Amino acid sequence: MSRPPAEMPCTHFFTIDAEMTYLPFCADFGPINLGHTFNFLRKLTGIFTDPTLEGKRIVCCTPRGQAEVTNVIYLLGAFLCLSLSAKPDAAWHPFANAFKDVCKPFRDATWVKSTYDLHVLHCWQGLVKATSEGLFDPVDFDEEEYFYYDPPLNGDMHEVVPNKFYAFKGPSDRRGLSDTAHYALLPSDYF
Repeated sequence: MSRPPAEMPCTHFFTIDAEMTYLPFCADFGPINLGHTFNFLRKLTGIFTDPTLEGKRIVCCTPRGQAEVTNVIYLLGAFLCLSLSAKPDAAWHPFANAFKDVCKPFRDATWVKSTYDLHVLHCWQGLVKATSEGLFDPVDFDEEEYFYYDPPLNGDMHEVVPNKFYAFKGPSDRRGLSDTAHYALLPSDYF
């Protein structure tokens, strides 16, 4: 969906399709990364605090594909859990009846049959746990640093445990494009 429906007197429509997309590695489709999750929390908070939208229903629009709908459900539940302090089970409640058959489980980033399915509820539980353990703080999240290191040319690297544990693609024994057309870095390029 390139743009949401036209405004109505009592309803504000918005979409995130152009600005927050998941780039798959293989047959995976999400969940949306932590940087986009943070952006969505900020965007939806801005919408809810916009005085021109006071009293209006807020509708998040997305294409009908299972992957897109599942990622939007993930983002909406993340907002419920992290911004409104809902428990993950309670965050699932608004989606349970209408979307239970549409919400597709996330899978590992391979082409083979998935051996473990990850439900949006699991993702919300992980976000809540990461927040309670101080591994993710939506207030102090460094968006600029996150998106700097996110692309493969900058390491495809993410700090998992502050100043202790990093997850990244690589390293390789040589820098440059690999035979699979992926850019690789040396161990010394990371730190």
